[in-house]
Amino acid sequence: FKQELEKIYLWLGNQNNFSMISINYKDMVENAMNQCCMVNNFLGGCLDTDKMALAIDPSLYRNRK
Repeated sequence: FKQELEKIYLWLGNQNNFSMISINYKDMVENAMNQCCMVNNFLGGCLDTDKMALAIDPSLYRNRK
């Protein structure tokens, strides 16, 4: 799976017709406002980041050991 993701990211990096942002799920759960601001900036800065951050429910994140 990791190799397939690497291929995809390499391919995406060579595409001139679109852009991509990568957001780590754990980072979104642990620091939603910062990550929402990154998404907002990527999409042009017109989103309500406060409402975006409120939609994140950390209780839905699985505990990993």
